[in-house]
Amino acid sequence: MKLLRQLALLGAAYFLFALLGARWATVSGAASPVFPAAGVGLAGLLLWGTRLWPAIFLGRLAVAVLDGSLPFWADVAIAAGNALAAVVGAEVFRHTGLDLSLRRLRDVLGLSAVMLAHSAIAATVGVGSLAAARAMDPGAAGVVWLSWWVGDVSGGFVMAPLLLAWGRGGPVSRDRTWWLNLTSSAVTSVALTWLVFLPPERPLLRTFLIFPCLMWAALGAGVRGATLVFLPVSAIALWGTTLGFGPLATAGEIAGQPIRFLLLQQFIVIAALTSLVLAAVADERRGKEALQVSQERLALALEAGRLGFWDWHIPSGHVTYGGLWERMLGYGPGETEPHVRGWERLVHPEDRERVTALLRDHLEGRADFYESEHRLRHTDGSWRWILARGRVVQWQDGGQPIRAVGTHTDVTSRKEAEAERAELLQRERNARLDAERAVRLKDDFLSTLSHELRTPLNAIMGWSQLVLRRLDGPPGDLHHALTAIDRNARMQARLVEDLLDMSGIISGKLRLNIEPVDLRDVVSAAIASVAPAAEAKDIRLEWNGGPSPEILQADAARLQQIVWNLLSNAIRFTPPGGAVKAGLARLPGHLAISVSDTGQGIAPEFLPYVFDRFRQADSSTTRHQGGLGLGLAIVKNLAELHGGSAHATSDGLGHGATFTIMLPLTAADAKHDTQAATAGRAEAQEVAAGVVDLRGVSVLFVDDEPDARQVVARLLEETRACVTVAASAGEALRVLQSDPPDVLVSDIGMPGLDGYDLIRAIRALPVEGGGGVRSIALTAYARPEDHTRALLAGFDLHLPKPVALAHLSAAIASLMGRPGGSSAAGVVRNAD
Repeated sequence: MKLLRQLALLGAAYFLFALLGARWATVSGAASPVFPAAGVGLAGLLLWGTRLWPAIFLGRLAVAVLDGSLPFWADVAIAAGNALAAVVGAEVFRHTGLDLSLRRLRDVLGLSAVMLAHSAIAATVGVGSLAAARAMDPGAAGVVWLSWWVGDVSGGFVMAPLLLAWGRGGPVSRDRTWWLNLTSSAVTSVALTWLVFLPPERPLLRTFLIFPCLMWAALGAGVRGATLVFLPVSAIALWGTTLGFGPLATAGEIAGQPIRFLLLQQFIVIAALTSLVLAAVADERRGKEALQVSQERLALALEAGRLGFWDWHIPSGHVTYGGLWERMLGYGPGETEPHVRGWERLVHPEDRERVTALLRDHLEGRADFYESEHRLRHTDGSWRWILARGRVVQWQDGGQPIRAVGTHTDVTSRKEAEAERAELLQRERNARLDAERAVRLKDDFLSTLSHELRTPLNAIMGWSQLVLRRLDGPPGDLHHALTAIDRNARMQARLVEDLLDMSGIISGKLRLNIEPVDLRDVVSAAIASVAPAAEAKDIRLEWNGGPSPEILQADAARLQQIVWNLLSNAIRFTPPGGAVKAGLARLPGHLAISVSDTGQGIAPEFLPYVFDRFRQADSSTTRHQGGLGLGLAIVKNLAELHGGSAHATSDGLGHGATFTIMLPLTAADAKHDTQAATAGRAEAQEVAAGVVDLRGVSVLFVDDEPDARQVVARLLEETRACVTVAASAGEALRVLQSDPPDVLVSDIGMPGLDGYDLIRAIRALPVEGGGGVRSIALTAYARPEDHTRALLAGFDLHLPKPVALAHLSAAIASLMGRPGGSSAAGVVRNAD
């Protein structure tokens, strides 16, 4: 559609201007003194392409046919000659590489030469056609050819520069001075031309008076202004001369022929060429000035932006460098090789292939622009990181790139900063990994420490319990000694648990097993556990819990740990003969547990730090009280995990201290909570009441420690269970396959196959072969993650060492579904 519109537009324009020129034809409607269609045709093919030549042919043929003075074949020949002349002129101009906007002097001179040759072709074909058709006197052929040629040249000078300058000259200037010059020169030129060429005649006015106005337009408004002003000037001159007015019409005759049209042609050609040359020179001068200003601005911008630029003529490989390009590599102006090969030699060998590939992708159209970060060699031998950006800005008709431009930015500092940041990040990652490894090592150490401490404690507590159970009445010193052994072993076990709890609190791994809890039972159980220690120091324990249940949602084991720590701390710092009092009170929205003593009290300066871990009022080697400084810190953290708080008050040294735990009440169903707590209390009472009778239950106990095997076996025999022992996992598998027990109790840490390997091997057996045996992990690995790992491996319950016989027997009974059994016995201390 676009091609058809262009054909129609060019054909119509050519037809109209050819029809206008034919009005002044002197020979058979063919040779015209001014033929503006010649300029229209040449400009049309230059702007839109030579493929539009049929528009010229048809437009000229239509005019000739309308005239009808020549044979049709002669009309066709003349039309073909005009089309041929336009095609040849357009192709010649295009191949010279000149600019269609005519902004340079060489562009104007080139177009002038093309119009002279183009008009000669049309005149030659036209005169030949007239001669062949015998439409003219053969003796006048030279005069007719000259008239035809000059007519096409003059018409071309009027129309072709006008159409080209306005068609390819870019955006119209918005400069006020330009428009003022254009308007003023146009008005003056038209007015003066009217006075010179139209009636009434003024003999004193001559045509040369118009030239200053044309020069004004050329110098003030450039090629566009000159061509636009010259159009009405030439039209008025042609009109007046045709009517017989003006200085050109009053000229005499030479050889019997009027010369007014010859003079008109000379006027048009000379005036047009003069104004075009002046306009081109003026435009070129303005362009150079603008270019100089632009280059100065570019240089300032490049300097401010620390940029270098390059301009690459791709076919020749020539590269022009500017800005800071050479300076950023240590070169002076013009010291670098101005060829793309020189640039390639500067690129780091490791980057060269990648950079070349990126550049090739852009040149071949696979990327919209070229961008690369690479290293270039500095004159001092170092490598500078360069950010290069560019794109192709000029192509050949076949799509081949001709010219590319771009910029260089030195990004060495940024690259060094990135490398430094990456190094810092790597060091941070390494430090974090080291810290994580240290944490894992610490956890592993604590786990090993727990195991190594709990294992002998298990034997100590087991044998002391066994002997105490078999003593018939108080046998004096022996009973006292065994009681002391049992009490201190329990204290040692509590220290181990405090270490593990603090580690879990610090790492955020400690979890609560929330359920309805009656605080009276919690405090009562804690008091019962510290009663032997209080009795040993002759300290009076007082407990005021109230008659009704005090229910809240909490972790019973952790609350009991809080109260135990407070009571143990009070007993430790209270002298013999003193008193420790535990109380429970209901406040709005809270339940308060308080423990007060008549001990040594707390100094005012230490009171703000009493709950800090590892902080002790007396940490010297001569202190009177022991401990790790963890008990009160654990109390505070466990209270906060329950959403509560811990507070301490004291009137100073020698006046005792009071510790209060505030726990929030929830909106849970009181009836449900009371029932659940009552059930839990009954269950706990069953455990505390004594050892469950396991008569008829066969137990296989596995432990690599001889003392542990012996004491646990003897303890279980106290429950009337049938006990078989094994010293390794392999031995246990053989015993289990030959005589499957009812319950398996196994240690975890054993040489060779450990407890995890044992339970996995058992669970792989068929049920009838012992694969479904009930199992308990009795181990010194007592962290929450150890509890979870044991259950995932296949154990039914996890009990930490050291273990009381009542809890162990209750756990076995729960697995067997016997009365007195408690599934909670195995998870009260190790809930996750």
